[in-house]
Amino acid sequence: PNYFNNMFWDRYVNYQEDARNRVFGNMSLSYEFTDWLTVTGRAMTDYYNDRREERAAIGSVEEPYYEEALREVNESNFDLIANVNTNISDDLSLSGFVGGNIRLNSYYRNEARTQDGLNIPNFFNIANSGGNPRVDDYFEQKRVNSLFASASLGYRDFLYLDVTARNDWSSTLPEGNNSYFYPSATGSFVFSELMNSSWLSLGKLRVGWAQVGNDTDPYRLALTYIPIANFGSNANATVPNSLNNANLKPEITTSFEVGGQFGFFNNRITLDATYYDSESRDQIFAVDVSGATGYSSRVINAGKVTNEGVELMLSATPVTLDNSFQWDVSVNWARNVNQVAELTEDTKTIRLSSLFGVYVEAKEGEAYGSIVGPTIAVDPETGKYIVDGNGRYVEEPELGVVGSVLADWTGGLTNTISFKGLRLSALVDMQKGGSLYSLSHMWGHYSGTLAETAAETPQGNIRDENVGVVLDAVVQDTDGEGNPVFDENGYPVSSGTVNAEAISANQWGSDHFIRGRASQNVFDATFVKLREVQLGYSLPGSLIENSPFTNVTISLVGRNLAILHKNIPHIDPEAAVSSNNVQGFEGGQLPTERSFGVNVNLKF
Repeated sequence: PNYFNNMFWDRYVNYQEDARNRVFGNMSLSYEFTDWLTVTGRAMTDYYNDRREERAAIGSVEEPYYEEALREVNESNFDLIANVNTNISDDLSLSGFVGGNIRLNSYYRNEARTQDGLNIPNFFNIANSGGNPRVDDYFEQKRVNSLFASASLGYRDFLYLDVTARNDWSSTLPEGNNSYFYPSATGSFVFSELMNSSWLSLGKLRVGWAQVGNDTDPYRLALTYIPIANFGSNANATVPNSLNNANLKPEITTSFEVGGQFGFFNNRITLDATYYDSESRDQIFAVDVSGATGYSSRVINAGKVTNEGVELMLSATPVTLDNSFQWDVSVNWARNVNQVAELTEDTKTIRLSSLFGVYVEAKEGEAYGSIVGPTIAVDPETGKYIVDGNGRYVEEPELGVVGSVLADWTGGLTNTISFKGLRLSALVDMQKGGSLYSLSHMWGHYSGTLAETAAETPQGNIRDENVGVVLDAVVQDTDGEGNPVFDENGYPVSSGTVNAEAISANQWGSDHFIRGRASQNVFDATFVKLREVQLGYSLPGSLIENSPFTNVTISLVGRNLAILHKNIPHIDPEAAVSSNNVQGFEGGQLPTERSFGVNVNLKF
């Protein structure tokens, strides 16, 4: 109650109102000059504007306010492409295209928010501000011009070569570095075409190499001033906290891939295997700098990040009977090994995000997305945590790495059974390893709302002042005067004496925030889930023979049905997954939802 409102108050009093208008579409015109050359011009646009209203009424935990935000977002693309498809000879075919693209992006935001509370209760209007309203007006544009080409050569349906090339010119990079070229080449060899085998249905080997370029957001090159609230009647502006960089270069990722596809016994068994190795360099980051410079961070091109991995998919049809019954099974498995190989000479760590003193970082020599924070000291002899003479955990003198947001491996298993018109399929999804920091776990112990904060022991309830919690740990040594002993590096020393000192449940719970919060609230994100079950029925042809449909299938679908296994208490391990580079933080997630639906598929 000290930190949040009643949920019904938020729902019915502090409600939000959003409205969006959107227009999108495209038009194209093609002209066939010959039977092997076609030229196409195309224009596409996606535009929307939205209005967002947020409020906190008088009586809320936070200061009462009202806020309006207007946004306009637009992306338009203009293409001109020439397509070629011809046979150079009886043995050699050619298909490809050459063209250009102009991409225009714009973003406009206008926000106003009351300050110093509201004058009149429940009147949500900017004019009802207790002080001068805060206004934010922002606009950005971006343009990328591109030329590109692709060619695919095929020799006798068993040997193929695909090459591409693209050059972009971006308005968000400095004039001398705003052009970046990235090519690719892929070769494949279908050796099964040269064999007459009863057991090999498909045999294909492929190898590829590619480069991909990337630019950055607008306004990261030169100093820009940010208008803020007036000082009295005088206009006011500030500089951003991040120092921009007029010498930015584009990011470049180079990757190599080799793999194969194999089918056996009329494709009753198939295997797809891939190995890849990629390197990203000159990535654009904002790194921390001393506040004495006038800035808290600066934008740089930083170092090198590598990824190496394997992806496998094995499919089989173990049983098929008279075209009436069939069992199909498919297994996939993937593993990626990531490392921040280099940053810069004076920067060895980039802090990506933080939450209550725990950080996600890119550290040189470790995986991208290391979780770092205050950790509990561990006795190297026993492997147990160390507590002080009062029975409370002792922290390490420095922040420690307690995990990585990246999984050791991911996989899935799909089973499908078909019988005449019925089809039943189930997908099990899994992840091994990876870590996440649970804010729900930390605050749940701090505030005493989780079940284990009122646990029963043989001695009684831990909330009983005569019982408390005895931590499974060893005690830090003390000298003759009773002072705690540390080694020359400032780390606590223990002779392995088993802890017998009880602390109160209140102290134990609050120490999840006060002491060693990374050690106590970072968990293994391993899970096994029943991701989807689908039961479908295709209507017999006799029922639809006089209809315009060639096939009608009705399916019952259930998704996210069950967590079969997990190593983290209380929450869904996927709660810390987001769509950006900052992963590994879970905070106040909503309960996981199952979904059930009906699909009707009509084919003409």
